[in-house]
Amino acid sequence: MALTTVKKNGKTSYTINFYYKDSFGKRKRVKKENFTTKKAANNFKKDFLEKYAGNCSSLFKNIVDVYLEHIRARKKLTSYHTIKTVFEFRLVPVFGELPINKITPAIISRWQDKISKGGLSPASQRLTNTCLSMFFNYCVKLHGLKQNPAKICGTIGKATNSISYWQVEEFNKFIKLVKKPERRMVYYILFYGGLRIGEVLALTVEDFNPDTGTLTINKTLSGYVKGKGAILGTPKTPTSNRIVTLPPKVAVMLSDYISKMYNPKPKERIFFSVIYGTIICAFKNTIKKAGLKPITIHDLRHSHASMLINLGVSPLAISQRLGHKNVATTLNIYSHLYPSTAQKLVNDLDKFVI
Repeated sequence: MALTTVKKNGKTSYTINFYYKDSFGKRKRVKKENFTTKKAANNFKKDFLEKYAGNCSSLFKNIVDVYLEHIRARKKLTSYHTIKTVFEFRLVPVFGELPINKITPAIISRWQDKISKGGLSPASQRLTNTCLSMFFNYCVKLHGLKQNPAKICGTIGKATNSISYWQVEEFNKFIKLVKKPERRMVYYILFYGGLRIGEVLALTVEDFNPDTGTLTINKTLSGYVKGKGAILGTPKTPTSNRIVTLPPKVAVMLSDYISKMYNPKPKERIFFSVIYGTIICAFKNTIKKAGLKPITIHDLRHSHASMLINLGVSPLAISQRLGHKNVATTLNIYSHLYPSTAQKLVNDLDKFVI
């Protein structure tokens, strides 16, 4: 290692040079300049090497950096950003300065107790705990950790199949207050097409067939990159690739909306002007103005499924329309909505009894 002193304009700074072996065993050189103290330069080297040391005495925050690089190559961009956010705001502030082999089940248990009472929703508690457990599984496999302390403590947060949804009357009350054409169109497709928000925002002009009123779903909005704009990725699952037929009135609305676009190209996104975060905020604000029970924008998809169930549509048809992996997935999510149709089924059977 070489630590050199640089003096310029009466100021002293330090430059550090050292070598390390990457994950493929190749020797590489690192050079970092402009440290104000020797200690800062040496700490940089220590933290850097810890990321590649492969031992369980490294600090949590340093291994997190490597872990996030690891999952970025294995997760969809949206999933990666969700996990990254959990680590940055909920986990690193708590465990960042601790060596991973010093984080005991007792420490995890006390942390679980704290966040359980800290105002996070059960779903957020469960997600945060799952992210932590996945991280320790990674450390067991690749950094010599003997056991996963989070696994020993178990899960927190309730897993529930309860969902929120609107009836048609509630949606109509909501949509009357939406003035911007692009948002109105997005909401109509979500409610009457059952698409995911990422699927809607990824739609291109060529994905819509005005003659048949169908949408071809073969991509989703994964996120935004500064300087590059929207990033499109593959749908959530292979079965999410599908063709969805819109109700005729909604198809006419969409056809009219596209006709008013300025010289649209086939591969141009229909809702290029709609930003994910902006439409989420607008959705919440309009709900408050309408005085409706709060739901998430994804719940418009649940509302669509609820409508189909009440119309007596088979689980198989609903599964195919929503792009679920199989019918079991559909029944697992919406089984609690089916009891409302059970009495009708019994009454129909009763007609045959003599």
